[in-house]
Amino acid sequence: MKTVGTFLVICLLLSISNHCFGQSVPKAKGERWSSYSGNYNKENNIGVIYSQRNQKSHTVNYMDLYRNAVRKDGNRYIGWELIYVDNDDIPELVLSGDCEASGSVLLSIYNGKVYKSYLSLEFSYIPYKNRVLDGRGMHMGVDDRAVKKLVQGNLVVVVSVSIEIDYSDNGKQLSTYHVNNKITTEDAVDNVLEQHLFRFGELEECGGYSDNMRPMEQFWR
Repeated sequence: MKTVGTFLVICLLLSISNHCFGQSVPKAKGERWSSYSGNYNKENNIGVIYSQRNQKSHTVNYMDLYRNAVRKDGNRYIGWELIYVDNDDIPELVLSGDCEASGSVLLSIYNGKVYKSYLSLEFSYIPYKNRVLDGRGMHMGVDDRAVKKLVQGNLVVVVSVSIEIDYSDNGKQLSTYHVNNKITTEDAVDNVLEQHLFRFGELEECGGYSDNMRPMEQFWR
């Protein structure tokens, strides 16, 4: 009998809620901002943002934007990490809560504003390819996961997949697969994950208990 294989190796829990912090870069009346360009200084956390209206550039410290947003948030986080979800060079900020229920959040900057998306405590992503795999794994016989990408600052679902595991009276495992809440086959799920996730590159773990997470004391320095 074919095993669940790849599907269960990367188990994570679907979480979709997103919203904007409203923390923004000052701009002239009527001015529209593009997203950050790739011109920045890693050591000093400096990024350059361009105005689409008058082609002028403005220099900002993206860590200052993130710190201001976290101050307004008021939630308790125990760790943080800068990662590169999409293909620009301004990093996204991951903040981890203190338990599975609190999960992690991802802050991103788009058009001069800081946006917040909710994730499971531990998740995976493919650097610079704009692909995030969200979920916490098997729970109560169900494993829900979602492939997400950043769109205008928010993480949105590209495709959701799930597996439900039950057992017959004689102990035989019974598995039911779903893509976007519709019943399908294991092969179909594997094909969807290949199309929307694995073909973009290798997943890296993030959030929660990742070795790359830093203590919050360092975030405020």
